[in-house]
Amino acid sequence: VCSSDLSKLFAMLGGCGELMWVPGQDAQGYALMTKEELLSLLAVSAQRYESVEIFPHEPMIKGYYYAWKNPDYDPDGSHLAKFLSYFDNMETTVDRDLAKALAMTPMAGLIPGQRPAFAITAGDRGCGKSTLAECIGELYGGFIDVRLSERDEDRMVSRLLHDTNLTKRVVRVDNQKGLCSSPVLEYIITTKTLSGHRMYEGDAARPNTFTTIITGNGLRLSRDIADRCFIIRLRHPDLRPEWKEEVLAYVANNRAKIIMDMVHELRKPAAPGKYKDRWTAWAHMVLGRASKRPDDIIRLNQDRRNEADEDVEESMLILDALDEAIKEWIRRCSGAPPEKWEYGVNFETTTNPKIIRVRTKELAIILTIAFNRRNRPLDPATAGKMVSMHVDAGRFSRLQKDDRKESRGFRITLDDYQVPDNFVEQATVTDDKGNPV
Repeated sequence: VCSSDLSKLFAMLGGCGELMWVPGQDAQGYALMTKEELLSLLAVSAQRYESVEIFPHEPMIKGYYYAWKNPDYDPDGSHLAKFLSYFDNMETTVDRDLAKALAMTPMAGLIPGQRPAFAITAGDRGCGKSTLAECIGELYGGFIDVRLSERDEDRMVSRLLHDTNLTKRVVRVDNQKGLCSSPVLEYIITTKTLSGHRMYEGDAARPNTFTTIITGNGLRLSRDIADRCFIIRLRHPDLRPEWKEEVLAYVANNRAKIIMDMVHELRKPAAPGKYKDRWTAWAHMVLGRASKRPDDIIRLNQDRRNEADEDVEESMLILDALDEAIKEWIRRCSGAPPEKWEYGVNFETTTNPKIIRVRTKELAIILTIAFNRRNRPLDPATAGKMVSMHVDAGRFSRLQKDDRKESRGFRITLDDYQVPDNFVEQATVTDDKGNPV
């Protein structure tokens, strides 16, 4: 029996009225039940629920207990529309629809771990990024602010499992600066069950019904974070005195009606579409109710993911450097007049004139120059891992891993140019299996 559970039980019973617990025996000599025995009896006989929710889901999730009472209100969407109208500085109508989808996401009765994250970004401060995230959290009884520093990440899951946060549905990563990259955050977004250490109690777990919101100016996202996000862009608004206080007051005074408007929206038929995204279930249940053009939003969001994806930018830099090094190598081997070569590396040709090979030793030289790291040159192992990551992610369709006993490397398909007829061989020619010819 957990002593903290025992204290909570009798604190609750004491709140119901006067309570006096007498140990020992009754008048007939029968032993009276101890506090610990009462708690154990309730634990084995009470109906078990995976989660206790103070706000509804639509549809309701099986195995959850909902301590929500519908207000006397016939939902017509007006209160939700009024709430969203406070944020009239969306960059496009797509962002307006995504803001509506964001508000509805914590309400959706999705399987845990099936909610995407949202990245709210703008070009400058004072655009309402943090306030939008705060208001979404307040709609659902508050939010949990987390930071992505190494120290805070170690405690992040424990914070989400804390007793005071068990009914919260929104996690906010506010004012993120620099590259947003965090394996812990990736886990929080996608895992079905959050498990870890609950302070003062030990191992604990809860269903993952969180919606994660990341805010920042000009957000840069890692590939894995970008793939988990729908991106909302804000422009600079007209300044309005006490605007934040006004919108928060509207949420506090009309929360139940806004919630019932969202339940009403989620009960409508979904807009027609193919919903081709990794978040298909969410897109159909939420985005298809928040917008009449879900497929257009999904396509535009994929473009935004690529723009915000720091890894895509890195992969383009690597490809450009490889192309320049290959062109330089071909000129040099084709008898071009001597000049100051930038890369000065050799590639290996194969029996296929459209395929060459680069060893990680030469690759390290190319990437050291491309990333301007002459003072701290990359070693072959690091260069190989960097390129392998992009190959595994499907960004390099022209590259394939080609590791051999004598060296590690990559095979490159020459799409836009080929080795000319006057090419003078300066590297080993190999067959398709890497054997010298």
